[in-house]
Amino acid sequence: MSLFSFTTSIRRRIYLTLGWFDRIGHRKTPLAVLCYHSLNTDTWRFSIDVSEFEAQVTWLQQEFEIIDFKTFQNYLAGRVQLSRPSVLLTFDDGYQNVLTAVPFLAKLGIKPVMFVLAETNQANRPELGSSLPLMTPAHLKQLIKNGWEVGCHSATHADFWSLTPHEVDRQVQQAKKLLEKQIGHQVRAFAYPKGRYTPAILSMMKKASFSFGFTMDDGAVSPGLDTVRIPRIGVDRTHTLSEFKTLMSPSNIWFRKIIKNSPIGRYIQ
Repeated sequence: MSLFSFTTSIRRRIYLTLGWFDRIGHRKTPLAVLCYHSLNTDTWRFSIDVSEFEAQVTWLQQEFEIIDFKTFQNYLAGRVQLSRPSVLLTFDDGYQNVLTAVPFLAKLGIKPVMFVLAETNQANRPELGSSLPLMTPAHLKQLIKNGWEVGCHSATHADFWSLTPHEVDRQVQQAKKLLEKQIGHQVRAFAYPKGRYTPAILSMMKKASFSFGFTMDDGAVSPGLDTVRIPRIGVDRTHTLSEFKTLMSPSNIWFRKIIKNSPIGRYIQ
């Protein structure tokens, strides 16, 4: 057994155990944001088979209210209350293969958020970790017609821990302007590549007039939080369906935050 397989097995046991305790105690996270990437049958860690994704969404509908971005905004602003535990679905990078799930999601009335690159022809493939085709502006306009929210995921998916001031401007402010021009629609939300951000990047977010910034920090969402540091929970192909069902449990969110805030947290993607 490889080290990765061993650590994944240990993680799964921890998740299932903590999730069981939360289930026994009837504890649920009021609102969580899930982060997906690719829907594909390849072996990339961040590709999930469409059939597995559909099984996850089917379970989510039974246990949670799957809300759209407008409801999410209104909840954060205190304008609406959620009648039951809820979840917002998001996708990063903008892979074309996600389009295969559009009919399924449309049938269920689910409208996720798609975070995309503004300069797809300059995409930093080593940072992305994938050579999968990215969506075109025409694809994004179709998603918008289906009620999806399109947000920015930087210009090229650069390493956000090593940007110069000039690069920060390109990856945040200039990326917003370019993406808005491409899709003919206001872009209000930004997702930090790999969840990485710095004080300089947060400052540029305000300068660029982004209203929402999504991290990979893990955590529940509630009114009053810093809207440019909204936590998300990542989902990948190493999560079995039984393990997926525990990802949003309060105890597992707490566990992941402890790990990510530890000395090894910087190296966990």
